[in-house]
Amino acid sequence: MTKDLLIELYRQQDRRRKRVLYDLFSDTIQINASLHFIAQMINKELGVEGLITQDDIKYCRHYFKDTKIQVKARLPEIPKRHPIPDKKNETSRSDGHSKEINWTNPDEVNLNQVIKSKFSK
Repeated sequence: MTKDLLIELYRQQDRRRKRVLYDLFSDTIQINASLHFIAQMINKELGVEGLITQDDIKYCRHYFKDTKIQVKARLPEIPKRHPIPDKKNETSRSDGHSKEINWTNPDEVNLNQVIKSKFSK
C-alpha cells in the first residue's frame, strides 16, 4: 500500500480507506497526542491539507487498535500428577521397607479351629 493509493481512496470516498490509513500510519495513530495534531501530521506527510480528519483518527483508534497486537497465548502449565498407588496391591512403602502381603489359602484352613471375635462370648 502506498500513500498515493490512500489519497486516491479518500478522494473517491472508498469504504476501505480508513483501514488502509491505519495500515500505513498505525504507529502515528496510536501515539499519545491529540487527534487534531495526529491528523495534521498525517496530512503533512501525505502533502494534502484537510484530507484526514480528527474523526478518521478517532475511528481508527477505536476499531483497529487491537488488530496489530498479536498475542501468543499459552495455556498455563499444569503440574504432572504422580500416580497414587493402590492400597491393596502396595508392595513398597515410602520408608523403604517392603510390605509383604500374606494371603490365607482356604484349602489349608482347619475348620475345627475356634475363632474368637469381639462379638463372641
